[in-house]
Amino acid sequence: MLQKACNGWLAWGIIFILLWLASVGVYIGRFARWNSWDAMLKPLVILTDVWKWVSLAGERQHLLSFSWLVFGITVIFYLMMYISLSEEKEL
Repeated sequence: MLQKACNGWLAWGIIFILLWLASVGVYIGRFARWNSWDAMLKPLVILTDVWKWVSLAGERQHLLSFSWLVFGITVIFYLMMYISLSEEKEL
């Protein structure tokens, strides 16, 4: 769907950015204990916390390593689904 709206490389770039943001969201929910409704009720507090984590990323190797791990797993599953659905369309 996204590839129909824009260039193929741009679509893949957007997908990877969204998967990375989702992996950071998993970290925020798992370790910072923020919930989805907090994003609606307290968005500035969450943004402030995230900014602190990003600015101290060197000291917070856990944030980076966990986010990269989740990102890698989601990319693998996304590619498996993409290939699987592409093969079904060819049949």
